[in-house]
Amino acid sequence: MPMQPKDIIQHAPIGLALVHLDGGTYTLYNDVYERIIGYSIDEAQKKSYWDITPQKYCDQEDDLLDTLRRENGAEFGPYYKQYFNRTIGLVPVVLNCIRIDRDSNERYIWSAVEVFGEVPDPPHGPDDPITCGVCTEPLLGNDILQTLCDKAPIGLAVTDLDGCFQYANDYFCELLCREREAILRMKDREIIPRKYARLLRDVAATLRATGSAGPFVTQYVAPRPMGLVPVNVRAHLVNVPESYIVYAVDDLARLRALPLDVLDGDAPFPHDHPRR
Repeated sequence: MPMQPKDIIQHAPIGLALVHLDGGTYTLYNDVYERIIGYSIDEAQKKSYWDITPQKYCDQEDDLLDTLRRENGAEFGPYYKQYFNRTIGLVPVVLNCIRIDRDSNERYIWSAVEVFGEVPDPPHGPDDPITCGVCTEPLLGNDILQTLCDKAPIGLAVTDLDGCFQYANDYFCELLCREREAILRMKDREIIPRKYARLLRDVAATLRATGSAGPFVTQYVAPRPMGLVPVNVRAHLVNVPESYIVYAVDDLARLRALPLDVLDGDAPFPHDHPRR
């Protein structure tokens, strides 16, 4: 059975959060986002996006939100900021956001949140179940969750353990300049140059040992004239109950739009491609 949209969101190796455009209250977020902010799902019911945003960002973010208020599908990012984590203080992150409407009265911000460095430990115990948090809304239907996967402002892709693609969202398809149907007929090694074979073996070993890998930089092969596309990748190995690998992929050129003082610090986004 293919991975369901809820499972892709829940197990994505990057923070994903859906909040109301008006008011900033949470509707849904995944495990990685929960770790980033340090609040459990029950605690988040009493919080909003503004509760984890330092005051110094508020004026700038009001301007960015004005961009999203203009129309459904409006986007912004990459945007560097910090979040308040309940237990460890400020956490540096990069956001990419898109507005998604359910109807004329329900406007949302759908955010992909990348952490600089290690993702903080979860706020719950190691034996607590991890659930995809639906905080203040009735359970979202599968069609809405599918839209969230397809329209996420970050590349999302799923392969089986043989590397056969099972899912690719819109952003991932745009990165590769290929139709979704074509990607679903391919294996991961068909889109990565042979010079990265050692990197792929290392990533596979890390996934088997720890369940997660990245961020790492590689290149994807796109049709001419695009050629090689440098990308930043994270991966999670999940069992739902079959085993799959969920990837979060961003265009390295987009990350290079960040200020140099951000990229030259502790960020996991190198300027140059790795040489092998």
